Amino acid sequence: MKRALLLAPVLLSFTATPAALAQGEVFAVNLRDTIDLRRFPVNDPSQIGTVIGPTISTYAMDFNAAGTSLYAVRNAGGGNLNPTLGTIDLATGAFSAIADVTGLPAGVAPTGLAIDPTTETFYLSTAWELYTLNPASGAATLIGDYGPVGIMIDIAVDNFGNLYGHNIGADALFSIDKATAAVAQIGSGHGLDATFAQGMDFDPTTNTLYAAIYSGDGQGWYVSWDTTTGGITVLADTLPFGVEMELAIRVPAPGALALVGLGGLVAARRRRR
Repeated sequence: MKRALLLAPVLLSFTATPAALAQGEVFAVNLRDTIDLRRFPVNDPSQIGTVIGPTISTYAMDFNAAGTSLYAVRNAGGGNLNPTLGTIDLATGAFSAIADVTGLPAGVAPTGLAIDPTTETFYLSTAWELYTLNPASGAATLIGDYGPVGIMIDIAVDNFGNLYGHNIGADALFSIDKATAAVAQIGSGHGLDATFAQGMDFDPTTNTLYAAIYSGDGQGWYVSWDTTTGGITVLADTLPFGVEMELAIRVPAPGALALVGLGGLVAARRRRR
């Protein structure tokens, strides 16, 4: 059984796609070295280096359907006795606690948080099990286990309420039944050696799944993911940024679309000079 341990990095070479018109905007928590909140256009990974400020260690975060609140589960450790549900300030990275997460087995850490945009139901994953999460009390209620498929490292819900998971036992995308936690692998796998924390979310403006796949020693890739075939398209090699990212994507706030698009244009002009 594959475990979330350091493995040799995959030696591949990719070129980032050029900046284009902005779609959704990504908020990413970088978990490597300095833990910070980052922001970049979903289709312009050249701006992954844009840092908002220091933030919490989390493997589980997602926006509400309106894109106004970024919910996250702060990891236990560093003075935190339990995983804690709260929100991250989009302007500063500051965390505001709501409640400790209860109902998980002792010592088990959340691996993903997905908020269903069709129902506003909070789904919380651990490596082996799926839960619902009460956003007011932090109480987690078990739905079921994924079976003998290895570590489910992150989850995401699309615009139509379909739940997916990234499994690093198979290095593949899985569909997940929200009522039972039963899973089914989609395709043969993404072909990368995913290790440690991973991030993924749907862009609500296009219903496209994006992911940050991390291999170790700073090596990672920012990709789009085909939910029909399970195949990926690599959009950027993230090694130059040295990041290991958890992702959440929202529709840009009013006025932000133009600003993000302008940022991409400026970056493109700088590259041409």
